Amino acid sequence: MCQWRTTRRAGRVERNVLSPLPMPAPFPHHYRTRLVRTLASRARVEAAPRAPIAGGPPPEFDGDATAWSAEHLLLSSIGLCLLTTFEALAARDHIALAGWDADVTGTLDRDAHGLSFTSFRVALAIEVDDVERARRTLEDTRVHCPACKALNVPVEIDATIRAARPRTE
Repeated sequence: MCQWRTTRRAGRVERNVLSPLPMPAPFPHHYRTRLVRTLASRARVEAAPRAPIAGGPPPEFDGDATAWSAEHLLLSSIGLCLLTTFEALAARDHIALAGWDADVTGTLDRDAHGLSFTSFRVALAIEVDDVERARRTLEDTRVHCPACKALNVPVEIDATIRAARPRTE
């Protein structure tokens, strides 16, 4: 992740620059998963030390509705990456995140090259202590989310940001 660093000249803000945050592991980061075929078009998805999950085609491709499909894993990756990117940037911006609820959808259709995703949409509800700062942080999140940057189709984010209710004890 990165953080914004403010440079100052003559006591006033000159510009904000993106600079790396210290990371627990140096870049580049490398990730690995393993897929072991269990049945026709079915697999066990592994990424130790995490619990394995059952994978296979979605019902739209005659798959099992209880198995995680590549399509559902992709949508989950978009949602999780947006969340973790926002959390990192919110920490930078001193925003307290009280709630996050994301509904991620994608449309797979035929195009000139075969099947591909034609759209991604995230319906997002966020509760924070500072709505205006959170709007700016969400814009930074759109730009810096690694999963979204890896896609050929832009991710549309429809966000409702509201002030968190004060805790009653």
